[in-house]
Amino acid sequence: IASCVTRYPDRLLGLAHVEEWLITSDPHESLARVVKAVQQQGLSGLHFLPNQLDLYGQYGPWEGGCFQPFWDGFAELDVPVFFTLRERRDPTLDSFKQELESLGRWLERYPDVKVILTHGLNWRLYKKQDRISLPDYVWTPFENPNVYLQFLFPIALGGDWDYPMPQIQPVLEKLVSYMGPERLIWGTDIPMVMRYYPSRQTLNYIRLYSN
Repeated sequence: IASCVTRYPDRLLGLAHVEEWLITSDPHESLARVVKAVQQQGLSGLHFLPNQLDLYGQYGPWEGGCFQPFWDGFAELDVPVFFTLRERRDPTLDSFKQELESLGRWLERYPDVKVILTHGLNWRLYKKQDRISLPDYVWTPFENPNVYLQFLFPIALGGDWDYPMPQIQPVLEKLVSYMGPERLIWGTDIPMVMRYYPSRQTLNYIRLYSN
């Protein structure tokens, strides 16, 4: 990734990544790798995937405890972290709520770090027939103005709802009203999304069909 960024610095930004399941056994070595990626290799932030912890039997919270030395050092780098929150093999509303609560505790400890939630929320959990119904607790992390949301509705719901997905318009309106457009990030998940929508439609459902 660093090689690609170096070759095309005007076109690409890259994110660092360390094996999440190794952080608890050696947080200082994991931190050193991120520091090198940012300060020497020119990467622009960290991508952290709590779901990877599950693969190694680490099912608990990831915001404190043995992770804290890693996060304390990361916060000093002054770069954003991209969280892809857990979507378990058999996800439930309770498990995703716990994930949001972990994020909330992380934000209390590091309120000044910029955070991007990739893929948005677990939209499928909140899908009810032809609409998405979001409970009040999902908005809590966004009370912090440093939290941004990336939304990729086609990859989450393209198998359920046909283009241009009018069902998601009320959710988009609520996101814009609550967060403002400056904290919303459109994403594609290309090439995976192409099983549902071609690349042009992943843009046009926002560009042409969202008011």
